Amino acid sequence: MKAPLCLLAMVALCAGATDKDLYAILQIQTGSDTTDSQIKSKYKKMSRDLHPDLNSGQSEEDKTRYQEVQEAYAVLSNRKKRKVYDMMGHEGLKQLDQQAQGGRGGRRDPFASMFGFGGGGGGGGPERGPDISMTMRVTLEDIYNGADHIVPLTKQKLKSFESVKKCMKCKAQPPKMQKVQIGPGMVMQQEVPPDCRRPCSAHSAVARKQTEMEVTIEVGTPEGHEVTYELEADEFPDKLPGDVKFVIETAPHKVFKRKGMDLAVTMEITLLQALVGFEKVLKHMDGHEVEVSRTTPTPHGFEMTLAGEGMPKHHVPSEKGNLVITFTVKFPKSITSEQAAEFRRILA
Repeated sequence: MKAPLCLLAMVALCAGATDKDLYAILQIQTGSDTTDSQIKSKYKKMSRDLHPDLNSGQSEEDKTRYQEVQEAYAVLSNRKKRKVYDMMGHEGLKQLDQQAQGGRGGRRDPFASMFGFGGGGGGGGPERGPDISMTMRVTLEDIYNGADHIVPLTKQKLKSFESVKKCMKCKAQPPKMQKVQIGPGMVMQQEVPPDCRRPCSAHSAVARKQTEMEVTIEVGTPEGHEVTYELEADEFPDKLPGDVKFVIETAPHKVFKRKGMDLAVTMEITLLQALVGFEKVLKHMDGHEVEVSRTTPTPHGFEMTLAGEGMPKHHVPSEKGNLVITFTVKFPKSITSEQAAEFRRILA
């Protein structure tokens, strides 16, 4: 049975793409120092310049380049795929795809095969380095609107991922046979893995380096929420990097106070406004104006609840909590005797 023509074309295209540097396709610097925003910016420009619908009379070469740009961005915009590609190239991406699809050869973990473990789900997985955890204080506006921050980070980095291959040589050796005494006069032979606990000679290939991480604060991020970037901690030649974790903490705001999905604000009104009513405007954190009005007397400490003017829900920003306004009445420091007499007459 012959394969469909479109399938053959796709296979041929993928085969050609495996020989190309994905960073070079997007015309950006190779390596983990390139930020997500740099990748996205270059991708948008190249997609616009090469898009078939925006460029009439496009050559076959440009059409191929456009497809390559899409494939390169699909990998480099995904942190895990990008890390696999940085460490293992296109072969690692193939293994990752097999693991996800459960195709031929079983669900192979590309990192497991790289760091001396078999695939198929057996064992505890590759050894990993420690995680890096830090508190990140952001403004309430960042939580309400969403924001991206560039965070400086000093960590251990490999000078070259080739050092990983050198360090894995001992783990690639076949197991040794060792005699083990299991009882008086009873000895048996069993397989033991090669001794890889000795210091790895490739450790000279690492160095402390200042780098930058682009941290995305999602709209409605909960207080204390942990933003995790997999495999972005210190790099080692003989084990996987740990994760970098940012615990989100909200800095105090001069107007609003967050209470879960609700927002609380204190609004001061004059004694006259408390008695006869008022119309006020409160500027929200995204710039829109909230109209606040009363036509009846407002006692000191009175609370008004405005539905849908609170914090957006994490992952569902169209849903919002309430805005709770507490009114405080500002009394005059002094009044004249004539004013006092007039108050007695009116309020008697």
